[in-house]
Amino acid sequence: MAFEHPGIPAVLVADDEPIITELLGAILSREGYMVLPAPNADEALATGRTDGEHLSVALLDYSLPGETGKLAAYLNGRPEVRIILMSGYTESVVRDRKAPYSVYEFLQKPFTRNMVMAVIGKALAASVPAVSPRSVDHFQDGAGAQVSKHQG
Repeated sequence: MAFEHPGIPAVLVADDEPIITELLGAILSREGYMVLPAPNADEALATGRTDGEHLSVALLDYSLPGETGKLAAYLNGRPEVRIILMSGYTESVVRDRKAPYSVYEFLQKPFTRNMVMAVIGKALAASVPAVSPRSVDHFQDGAGAQVSKHQG
């Protein structure tokens, strides 16, 4: 899908549960965002490569199927893209299990519209780089890659 509205912030929504992708798509579309849905890491990567220059935020499910390492490498190389990791697991469990992304924020499932909009607003208001050295909680994924979560 070619991105047709370059002035509108684009949000990549990647979750293998269609109801989550549809819900987030509806919430974000109503708020004026361009939603780029993907059911797995492979399609999220393809979407990012196609429309990456317009991408502002990536909302990713923690247990997203597919080549998450490739998606992580792509997104981690784009510090202007804020990565919001979402999961039904608690943040501490996700931190213990490690994730390959430079995480800006965590969104606990189930979530409300207000929670989604607050985290998106915070991510879009942040300046580049996505992670500042004074406000990061670092941990490593199973492959030894650095993972960061913004604490500010």
